[in-house]
Amino acid sequence: MSLRAGRESGIAAGNYLMTQTNISIIHIDQVLHQGAWQIFQEIQQKDLGFVDCSILAVLRTEAVDALLTFDKLLAKLARKQRVKIWPVL
Repeated sequence: MSLRAGRESGIAAGNYLMTQTNISIIHIDQVLHQGAWQIFQEIQQKDLGFVDCSILAVLRTEAVDALLTFDKLLAKLARKQRVKIWPVL
């Protein structure tokens, strides 16, 4: 959000999301870290970083069904896990 709409918009969006009771904040623990590392080793795309692999691990482990991202590669990989992408890319 910050890159697309500016830092102030990114901060406002983050503050809004963190106050919503219907949105869960998931922190990376050892299990998710190991899952991310496994994905990082398996994925062939060079433009996919460890943070993106952490997101994919969370989607998989927590059965998340929707993701907000502007990252086309991450969106493509998340779709393979049957995750809805917002906005639609």
